Amino acid sequence: MKMKPALSSPYSRSRRGRVSRRLLVGLCLVTVFGGVAFWRGYAPVSPGLPESQRVISAVEPVTERRDSGVDRAVSQIDAASDNPRAAQIVFAGVRRVVVPNARGEFSRVGVPASAVIVATVPFPDSAPGSTIFLQAEDGGLLSGAASAGALVVGEDRRVTLEFRAAASDGIQRVTLRDGAETRLLEFWVGPEAPVLVRNTE
Repeated sequence: MKMKPALSSPYSRSRRGRVSRRLLVGLCLVTVFGGVAFWRGYAPVSPGLPESQRVISAVEPVTERRDSGVDRAVSQIDAASDNPRAAQIVFAGVRRVVVPNARGEFSRVGVPASAVIVATVPFPDSAPGSTIFLQAEDGGLLSGAASAGALVVGEDRRVTLEFRAAASDGIQRVTLRDGAETRLLEFWVGPEAPVLVRNTE
């Protein structure tokens, strides 16, 4: 006696169809969200946070890995910039801030050969409109407004001069005088600036 194959009812067929559709929708959702996570660079996203906070949370670990030595150097430059007697030296995209000693002599700055240097030097004790006389002591060339050998103190009690370093190695100094008050800028051309010992007697 042959057995007739059991016929599936319309109810069982519709149930299997719903299960298949649910599986298909689930696979699509997994694919979509997986692609979004990939393009976001696997950045952790906390539910409920606005987009701006999600981006910040992904960047914060990079900020924590900053070089503390660089931070200290930047802090030192900022502190020197607050000194009313500090001078600013700019050359070849480099900015240096130097502070004078009790004799008005600024810290030595190493520069490339033939570099064009722009120096802003404060004269806090000089009245605006005062004349500052300049002289290149060891080579190099005063250029721009400074080529005349004199500058006028501005309302901010500063003067800005342009100096072109010589091509040869060695020390190159620029003296700035306002009566008895003197400032001395020191530049060094060459691979290494030797220690300069002055007689303080």
